[in-house]
Amino acid sequence: MVVQIRTIYSLGEFRLDPHKKLITCEGATVHLANRPFQVLLHLIENRDRMVSRAELLDLFWDGKDVYENTLTKCVGAIRKALNDTLEQPRFIETQWAKGYRFIGALEESHSKAHQSSSFEIERTRGVKVIVEEEYLEILPDGETTTQSQLPDEKPLATNLLDEKTISANSAIKSAQALLSRRAVALAVAITAILLLSVGWLALRSRSNLAEARSNAFNATSSLMPSIAVLPFRNLSDDAASEYFSDGLTETFITELAKIDGLKVISRNSVFTFKGKDVDPLEVGRKFDVAAILEGSVRKSGDMVRVDVRLVNTKDGSVIWSGNTYDRALKDILAVQDEIACSVAAGLRVKLCGEAETAKHYTSNVDAYQAYLKGRYYWNKRTAEGIKRSIEHFEQAISIDPNYALAYAGLADSYIQGVWHVPFDPKEVLPKAKAAALQAVKIDDTLAEAHTALGNIYQMEWQWSKAGKEFARALELNPSLARAYHVQAFHLDIIGQHNEAVRAIRQAQALDPLSMIINVDVAVILWDAGQHDEALAQCLKAVEMEPNFATGHWTLALFYQLQGREKETAEAYFKTLMLNGRSETDIAAYRKAYMKKGISGIYQKELAEQLRNQASGGYSSPIQLARLYASLGQKEAAFKWLEFAVADRNAEGATIKHALYFDSLRSDPRYVELLRRMGFSE
Repeated sequence: MVVQIRTIYSLGEFRLDPHKKLITCEGATVHLANRPFQVLLHLIENRDRMVSRAELLDLFWDGKDVYENTLTKCVGAIRKALNDTLEQPRFIETQWAKGYRFIGALEESHSKAHQSSSFEIERTRGVKVIVEEEYLEILPDGETTTQSQLPDEKPLATNLLDEKTISANSAIKSAQALLSRRAVALAVAITAILLLSVGWLALRSRSNLAEARSNAFNATSSLMPSIAVLPFRNLSDDAASEYFSDGLTETFITELAKIDGLKVISRNSVFTFKGKDVDPLEVGRKFDVAAILEGSVRKSGDMVRVDVRLVNTKDGSVIWSGNTYDRALKDILAVQDEIACSVAAGLRVKLCGEAETAKHYTSNVDAYQAYLKGRYYWNKRTAEGIKRSIEHFEQAISIDPNYALAYAGLADSYIQGVWHVPFDPKEVLPKAKAAALQAVKIDDTLAEAHTALGNIYQMEWQWSKAGKEFARALELNPSLARAYHVQAFHLDIIGQHNEAVRAIRQAQALDPLSMIINVDVAVILWDAGQHDEALAQCLKAVEMEPNFATGHWTLALFYQLQGREKETAEAYFKTLMLNGRSETDIAAYRKAYMKKGISGIYQKELAEQLRNQASGGYSSPIQLARLYASLGQKEAAFKWLEFAVADRNAEGATIKHALYFDSLRSDPRYVELLRRMGFSE
């Protein structure tokens, strides 16, 4: 007989017995299916850390792409069984787009259990074999109650033996019927030899190419699986095909970003290397990634040639090099699938499985090209670029009315147009919302659509809906920097400043060279009360790109709030220059400053805005309120804020957190405006 020590967990009023796979509450059995029970037990046993979604998928679902329905429902079942809630968790804390952590009160007790002499071969490629004097039991797969079976178990190592393991399972199960009491020792020996043999055969069967990939990528084991897709070089005779090479780059970024647990650097950062000869080691250091994907595209008539290779950023070695893909343009979507699956295999992460095909948002190449052109112009972030992007997205939709990505792009263009054209929000926001809702209707799993819809809800002051959409987008695509970016401002607006800092830092990690994200890190830090860190971050952003106007404008704002008039004025003049104002205009602003100090600058800008409005142009009521507040004219500032709130102006979402309204926050009228906007303060 063997004495076995059993652990019992007490979770407040609940008692969990791992051996019996049983949960009770005050003596009554709590019903919980087997897989949620095992997930809960794993979280308890690893309560000192956050357990990633990828880890849970690997352990209990063999890494299958089921997180949206199955894993979320599984955790929901645990919460229901323990009378826990997502909003005010007692036991399970959710870290959006990352994983879960057990946070509840916990006590351990131990008891002794006598049982037959036994030993077990445990967690051996998905098989748990228990050999006792009486029988050999192999616990099968499947979803059952807590009183029966164990779930699939998958080790954290690579998946070299999975296929062979299935054969091992079948062989062992067949042997089970032949075993008797007298054959235990022989059965154990056979089992052990069989499992070891399977492993040896599987390892030996690897191709030299796969082994080379593995060795190359293992050199980067100190890094998490991570990649930067560098801008593909356009080798086409026609320079107008630039949209196509840029679009392919962005497509690969988007597809690889869908892989749970893979860090993918966002477009804005990698495109700083466009047209440059780059050193893979330098890229690896700058982005903290293990590999880069680089390539070229030659488009000629109805034919396209794509060359790609995956490079290790630690030593510059080639992990995987694709053959030259010479295909008809109509086959470009299939070519993308081949390349993406090969890259994922080289990174040793799961993207393509047996009988799986990549998801295509359109099968029409003309619609796809129109979409690529739309994104090409959208990324320019200019008034003309935004207008042209709308034309191309609408063209893509007219060709394929079920093209969800094109609807999401159209929504993005209208949203950005509010800031860059500028469009009147009352005119374009309904169009943006219709496009985003249509994108979600066509494909509810499209992260870009939920990001756009969250942006729109925020501009409509529907704070709760906005938060849910951003969280949904990040669950669907944890590498979408834009979703973290807008989520950060949402959290900032609703007063969750520490969470806002974490979100904007995550956006920065995924898109480290994005200038707008780097500047907005400073803004979020300022709102969180970290003024010194905010100023240092803004200066760093300006140093990264001295010609980024928004950086200097934000710097002027920080200096204004610190009462540093000279520095405010110089940063303001620099902003005017970078925004393309003439030397005559800038000289006029300098003259106004010399005459009246910083107030002279704001008076001149205010006069320009009012003249524009009087001549039939659009002047933002929020910006008018900003200028009056900067001039100390509270009555006029509140007049325009009142107008913005009564008109439900989309830019009104900035009222609560905008730094230039700090001087108004103590006024009861400001508190009343926030109340009308749906805030409690």
